[in-house]
Amino acid sequence: MKPFNKLSTCGLEIAMLINKGKSLPQICTDLNIQYSTANTYKRRIFEKLSVYSTLTLSRLMSSFKIEDK
Repeated sequence: MKPFNKLSTCGLEIAMLINKGKSLPQICTDLNIQYSTANTYKRRIFEKLSVYSTLTLSRLMSSFKIEDK
């Protein structure tokens, strides 16, 4: 099973934005969500995927060929 199947649609969208180098404030503006919501999503994404930095998230996304469509 791909680890990204653990994420919700919104979680995957936020993961892709983080992977693109967007900051949480930028993500909040793009998705029209509160900073606390974006931060919670980021924390849960990292927990579910067992990553601890944006670099390891990027490497994992690359290895599973997760790209923004």
